[in-house]
Amino acid sequence: MFKVKFGLEHRGCLVNELSRQFPDVRIMCPGGFHMDDGNVEEIIAPFVTKETVIKDIISFLDKDSRVLGVELLEKNNGFAFIGFANRVLQGATFVSDAVAKNRCFRIGVEEQSGGIERWTVGCVLEENTQKLLAELKTIGELKYGEVTKGSYKELIPK
Repeated sequence: MFKVKFGLEHRGCLVNELSRQFPDVRIMCPGGFHMDDGNVEEIIAPFVTKETVIKDIISFLDKDSRVLGVELLEKNNGFAFIGFANRVLQGATFVSDAVAKNRCFRIGVEEQSGGIERWTVGCVLEENTQKLLAELKTIGELKYGEVTKGSYKELIPK
């Protein structure tokens, strides 16, 4: 298996904009869903210990015209789990779609920190790693992309 670690500044991505607004906050992104109406629902988990920062993050999302609703779901072990739904702007691109299209597998979860969207994925074919990196450059500014040999056991969480 070939492992790809990459980071990009993702144009038009609300969570990446949030990360740029709060660059010192590490945001874990377990996933989201494309809804039938073209919108998306997401859960994010910023690692924050200050109640004021949680409120500021929720306020940032709530004030964005794309957001249809936002809710603090749970606080647990320093993470604030926040769910929200938002309108997808025409022409919006999703890294998860590029990962799937290029036949790659997620390793772990997406992380946003310092204004950079960070992923680790695995690919069976080396050519898919290069296709993925090329496509990411159309989605945003690729800050780094490194390809190494990995083991399929990395696809299974510890």
